[in-house]
Amino acid sequence: MTLTALSQFNDVKLEMAMRLDLDELPIIWMRDHDEGEVHDDEEDNRRFLAVLQRGEPFVMIAERAPSLPDFAKVDAEERRRRAKLLKDHRRDLARLCRGMILVGRAANLPMPIRKGIEAISSAAGIALLFADSEPAARDLARARLADR
Repeated sequence: MTLTALSQFNDVKLEMAMRLDLDELPIIWMRDHDEGEVHDDEEDNRRFLAVLQRGEPFVMIAERAPSLPDFAKVDAEERRRRAKLLKDHRRDLARLCRGMILVGRAANLPMPIRKGIEAISSAAGIALLFADSEPAARDLARARLADR
């Protein structure tokens, strides 16, 4: 990847165009949209804020690590909204979120993506973890929730 590509990449706020799945709360899954699914990001934001307002610990799991094409799916306005959400609720995230788990091998993640995700998790005060499979991620999430 060239320096120009890295510079352009750094302007992207590393948001994944994924939907929230709260069926296993306090484990929050971030899942790919189903083919043809009409998705309401605002509804996901409202649902996520409701989780924060509960004041109870949770863990977030992304069913896969992001890729560069994922970033093209999120327009600049949506990135600004998500960055504001993160900034406005940083303290709650740091206090309540016991970790962000990516399903996949850390070694397979391109370095610019990994560094960007690490920067966001650090800024939010959230531990970044990796698991090789969904069952392993679920076990790790349960362990993180039981630790505190």
